[in-house]
Amino acid sequence: MVTIRSITELIITIIQRIGVKIIKYTFLLTYKELFGRPTDQIEIINYIKSLNYHQVFLVASRLNALLFERYLDNEKAKETYSRLQLEYAKKLNTKDKNFISSLFYSHIILSPQTLLQLNKYLLAYGINGSLQDLDQNAFEYVWQVFDLAIMINDHLTSLNEVQNNRTAASY
Repeated sequence: MVTIRSITELIITIIQRIGVKIIKYTFLLTYKELFGRPTDQIEIINYIKSLNYHQVFLVASRLNALLFERYLDNEKAKETYSRLQLEYAKKLNTKDKNFISSLFYSHIILSPQTLLQLNKYLLAYGINGSLQDLDQNAFEYVWQVFDLAIMINDHLTSLNEVQNNRTAASY
């Protein structure tokens, strides 16, 4: 029987045989790693309902463009993303700042899968606010997107699962 898994395995085998190296695995930062417990779907939904949906959606869209440029090895995009991620690390209220810093140097917050899932959540559960240009609190919306991203990353395939199963999603 043909399954998605068997098709994916075939595609990966073909890609490997022709020598194309397109799969790059990166550690995604999760809420569980930062705060010791994973989030559940209800927590994500309630957080989204508390946000200005349109502002966060607009920021998520801009971060998606930044992420795309980062994957294209645009040095300015890489630098901007790294600075945003480090500023977010400073904003977190945690006791062990050294541990947090090490996580932020070895992990990323956003992946294409994270942003895709985040957009699905926003479309399904975002309800308040009005569409307009970003206001003066733009960084707060970036932080809200990052908050959502680490919560959503709890529900994406982990690197251990990927290493144990080559057909899992790549990041």
